[in-house]
This record gives sequence, C-alpha cells and structure tokens, in this order.
Amino acid sequence: MTLHPILTMQLADDRRAALTAAAGRRRRAEPAPASIPSPGTAAFAAWAAAFGDLVADRGLDDLERQVGTLCRIARRHGASTTATAILADRQQPDVARHRALGLVLVALAAPVPMHSAATDVA
Repeated sequence: MTLHPILTMQLADDRRAALTAAAGRRRRAEPAPASIPSPGTAAFAAWAAAFGDLVADRGLDDLERQVGTLCRIARRHGASTTATAILADRQQPDVARHRALGLVLVALAAPVPMHSAATDVA
C-alpha cells in the first residue's frame, strides 16, 4: 500500500509535533535544584553548574522561583546590585538576564573569606 505524498508529509509533521511535545514534557518534568547551598562552598559551585545547565535547557522563565530565591540570597551576600536587579526583572531581555545570572553566580561562588582577629589589628 502506497500513501499519497501529501498524506505522508502530514503524518510526518504530526509525528514530529508529538515527539517535540513529549520532549518538552520530559524537560519540564525535570526537577529544578530545590534548595540553594550556602554561597562560597563546593556544594554551591556544583549547584550553580547544574542550575546553569537547567537554564540553558529550559530558560529563565521556567525557573523563576529559583531565580527569585537566588536574587534574595545575592542581595543578602552583597553581590552586584545592578546584576541582581537585572536578573530579577522579567522585563529585561533574556541575554541581559543570562549575563546577570553569570555575574551573580560567580560572585556567590567565590569562597567566603574567614574572619580572624589578626585582620582587625590596624
């Protein structure tokens, strides 16, 4: 049995649409990293790498809850206020938000200096 060429093309388009939709459902089903580890730790660096992969796959719009939490942490830890504001602003272009995310993650991944009494001597 030979199918008409137009019917074959329509079936192929339908199959491609079904596969694309299934891939999108699988991608959305991936859990985003739930809790953000303490900045400046190896666990945070690992989380930041995993979060960056998720952002590359899904975009920032799908991860707004985690972005909001990350912005609050960044503000508490003194990361760049400009980068944090751009990252938090959903009206900013994606490219600006991605760059701001990179700046925030780098600032938070830096090891936290240990405070010692010797540094207080002037």
